[in-house]
Amino acid sequence: MEWLVLLLIGLLLFGRRLPEVGANIAKTIVGFKREINNVNAQVDEAASKPEPDEKALPRDQRAVSQGDTWQDEQNPYAPKPAGDSGSAPANG
Repeated sequence: MEWLVLLLIGLLLFGRRLPEVGANIAKTIVGFKREINNVNAQVDEAASKPEPDEKALPRDQRAVSQGDTWQDEQNPYAPKPAGDSGSAPANG
């Protein structure tokens, strides 16, 4: 019964263009499903690739552990460890 009501409303709104509108909706749905499958395939492909050996990566692309301070060397605003002032003490 609901389908009949929807069909009548569609016929009133779109008239003779109803088959054209239906075909466009169907093309849109098919295209959407195709793109979803492409995204799923890309995710599966990326998940199945082994992660590269971290030692083979350049240092700036390696994961930074808490013990690494190489970023502190690059960032002049990073806090310095206690006892490491980075310059000679000032005589005053």
